[in-house]
Amino acid sequence: MSARAASFNNAQNETNQLIRDFNLLAEKLERMTNEQRFWNAAIAHELRTPVTILYGRLQGMLDGVFTPDNHQLRSLLVQVDGLKNLVEDLRVVSLEESGHLNLRLQEVNLSTEITAVVEFMKDALASTQQYVELDLVVNEVSCDPARIRQALIALLTNAIKHAVPGPIKIQTRKTQHSLILSVEDEGPGIPDTLIPDIFTAFRRSSDNDASGSGLGLAVVAAIARAHNGEASCQPTIKGGTRFEIRWPYEEK
Repeated sequence: MSARAASFNNAQNETNQLIRDFNLLAEKLERMTNEQRFWNAAIAHELRTPVTILYGRLQGMLDGVFTPDNHQLRSLLVQVDGLKNLVEDLRVVSLEESGHLNLRLQEVNLSTEITAVVEFMKDALASTQQYVELDLVVNEVSCDPARIRQALIALLTNAIKHAVPGPIKIQTRKTQHSLILSVEDEGPGIPDTLIPDIFTAFRRSSDNDASGSGLGLAVVAAIARAHNGEASCQPTIKGGTRFEIRWPYEEK
């Protein structure tokens, strides 16, 4: 796959153009093959731990090592729930990349949807001494509410895992042609070298970072693109990070 054709000094322009086209195609195929290998390895890595735990616990119950009580069953349910979330995240990213992530667009009150997500995440935020400050000025919008809620949950989950205790600020804004939903924390920030790949699937801050699948922010970007928009992140003056989801909007 790494082989390339060499051009000829005495060849006609059409021949050298054919050689360049061939090499360009070979490079694309090599990138696709490497990306597929990376995805296969990453998915196998994400599945290995929960499947190993499930197998070990179930085998232990059959062998009498573990008592099949409510505590053990809840522990198994946690692993199953993690697998379910991983499969859903993979499905969203894969469908969006293939252009088949269908949205159910409707007119909704964005402030109501955001408030519902914050209420849902309240206990998880409190467990890390974080709380949400709302600054919502956008109400009726056109979007897929389920997908926007999914993206917001992913952003808050990311803040719970990586941000310092304190406020998480959620804002909505309108520009002339866009709607903006942002989530901002107070640190510790993201290294500049990681920002270009922050929305790429399975990219983590380090090889030792096992907090999550590495798919959450990729799902956010996929949902933004499915709305014909984009996701972005930038540092704040306070040393934190501001994530934005922006999608088209036309004033009626």
